[in-house]
Amino acid sequence: MDKQSPKHLSPFAWCRLPQSDKVYRFESCGTVKPSKYPYFVVKPWGSENAVYYSPTKAVDHKPFRKAEVGSTFSEYARTFAEFGKLFKLNELTKAILSKIKSVSIEGDFDLAGTFGYLNRMRKDSFNYTLLHPTLGCWIGASPEILLEQRKGSLKTVSLAGTQPVATAPYTWGEKEMEEQELVSQHIRATLNTLGVEAYAESSPETIEAGNVAHIKSTFTFQMGEMSLDTILAKLHPTPAIAGLPVSRSIEAIEAFENHNRGLYTGYIGLVRDRENADFYVNLRCMQIHQNRASIYVGGGITQGSVLEAEWDETEAKAQAMYKLLNHN
Repeated sequence: MDKQSPKHLSPFAWCRLPQSDKVYRFESCGTVKPSKYPYFVVKPWGSENAVYYSPTKAVDHKPFRKAEVGSTFSEYARTFAEFGKLFKLNELTKAILSKIKSVSIEGDFDLAGTFGYLNRMRKDSFNYTLLHPTLGCWIGASPEILLEQRKGSLKTVSLAGTQPVATAPYTWGEKEMEEQELVSQHIRATLNTLGVEAYAESSPETIEAGNVAHIKSTFTFQMGEMSLDTILAKLHPTPAIAGLPVSRSIEAIEAFENHNRGLYTGYIGLVRDRENADFYVNLRCMQIHQNRASIYVGGGITQGSVLEAEWDETEAKAQAMYKLLNHN
């Protein structure tokens, strides 16, 4: 790819599926679902509407949005305390507390080169970059499948718990196992709501994603007469990005977090044709501004969580995106 800076580009989206060398490129965007395949979709956190990209001619727009202010430890601690009150009142059993790490960018940002580097370094994730006239410029890599379609067969995953990648065998504490089981319980309940009586669930296993590892279980089931939109609306937001109960967690996030999540914890996806689609929770991501980048990270907390440990976990997650900025 030629060196390209976001300030010289029109709206577009590029994406690459895990374990693939093919990059899909799309050059226009709108809120109407395309009638032709393939197309790319992104749904921001808290939005009722998705944005669709298709491979047709683009128009010029200004790419940059004003940078969100980075989260301080004291702000993070205040939000942590507010969630703690809800745990004591038994209004929440789990919450996802997010923050923004704001870092400077030296010189022109080489978006194409950075995306190429991301694809070389992160073979195991759904990688994307996009530019939108109001959402801004984003780049990210997500390991978390929200929904995968292969003909009539569907797959979703329960992903939770975080620790640094290690060479020794992984061991998980009670907190991490509890987090992951809560997500699995929500998926089982969602499948029941959708009328899915028969599904297969794998045992929890450890997977690595960049510089961190997670606990994962896989659920597979048949699509039947349901539409992808119906299933996505039930699955998202998941407890892994909101908390439990989901609706009360979303209310708490909107009330206590000091920033707009933007595309972070929304979902992204590639629909290749009527029988093949891949949707991912938008986790490891950052927004590119004129001279700064906003790295979005978060983690699951429960009543037994320790503030400093949770902060350190988000700092570790932010390192993967920070290294991406400084790959040259």
